[in-house]
Amino acid sequence: MHVIYLRSRPTSECQQSIFHKAVDNGYITGYAGSLCNYNELEIEDVVRTCLPPHDHKIAFCDPNVFDPHNPYSFMKGGFSMLKRCLYGRPVHEYMMDYAQSFWNVYPHVPKLFMAYISDAHEWTGELVQYMDEALVKFLRSFQSHLSNTTIFLLSDHGNHLNGIYRLFKPDGPELEMKTPLLNIIRRKRSKRSNLIPKANYFKLVSMYDVHKTVVDFLTGRVNKVNFRDEVLSYNLLNERVPPNRTCEESGITYTAHCICPK
Repeated sequence: MHVIYLRSRPTSECQQSIFHKAVDNGYITGYAGSLCNYNELEIEDVVRTCLPPHDHKIAFCDPNVFDPHNPYSFMKGGFSMLKRCLYGRPVHEYMMDYAQSFWNVYPHVPKLFMAYISDAHEWTGELVQYMDEALVKFLRSFQSHLSNTTIFLLSDHGNHLNGIYRLFKPDGPELEMKTPLLNIIRRKRSKRSNLIPKANYFKLVSMYDVHKTVVDFLTGRVNKVNFRDEVLSYNLLNERVPPNRTCEESGITYTAHCICPK
């Protein structure tokens, strides 16, 4: 699936986030972030969401890994070009351990957990490789849960175009926005039940569709979720996305971030 990063008109109304939907439907919620804030949970570019409720949350504000006077430092913190380590371990390992503990503490309770990991958010393009082994181990630990668990791996943009290319290619950031990640991991299903997800594989989709897919999971029903009147959202696992969908129909109003015909 090709997910497009959105930059839309903000609204003045504070709307409920996905986590509010989860709580309303009896879910335990958790969050772990590699930055010293929860700002990534408030989607200002699309709609202004209220700060979500969490039963458990962790952020990394330790001065050994985060500079409170310079949160965007290239030498320390969530945007650093150096490995983000805390007391001899990578920060992402603490986050993954926290997620695993959260899942194991509530084995028979519906739950929603979000982990925001920013290891690839730096200029060299080197740091993300150090997370590979831990990510594989983390995903394998969830194999026994896949009978009733779905994992979304996604990013708000693609890999940074680094080094000299970034210096001499002014459209680099726009190229990044066109190539974000979306992988959905769930239990094995019959060929028949996989027809729609496979049909959507090369379709143009946006975060509006990802949002609707998650909301349908949380509520156990197909919902009509449209943040804007002109945008029709689709459940990516149960509803077919039109083959000739346009950028505007997908909710992508900033055309430089769109790869399909306008």
